[in-house]
Amino acid sequence: EHEEEVEDIHSDAQSDDDLEVDVPQENNVQLRRSERLRKEKTYTDHVLYLVSEAMNEEPSTVSEALSSDDAEKWRKAMDEEYESLINNEVWTLVEKPENQKIVQCKWVYQLK
Repeated sequence: EHEEEVEDIHSDAQSDDDLEVDVPQENNVQLRRSERLRKEKTYTDHVLYLVSEAMNEEPSTVSEALSSDDAEKWRKAMDEEYESLINNEVWTLVEKPENQKIVQCKWVYQLK
């Protein structure tokens, strides 16, 4: 009898071994930093916009450029740009045709 009990216990133990038990496992996955480019923040605050525009040191007209503290540098840059346009034959000066619109142009001043 004793041997039968031992066999019963042993057979019960074997059946327990056949059971699958879900044991939570610890994931040691290291997260990596995103490599996507992020957009620069844009602010909709009108006061901030006005302050940033007021601090803008780039002139928006020829007269502003030539009356600024950097007038000599702006004049030199304009002369160099004009010479480049002439040397590369970008345009040709012609008489204005009657009843035709003239293509307008504008100097753009930007600090680099």
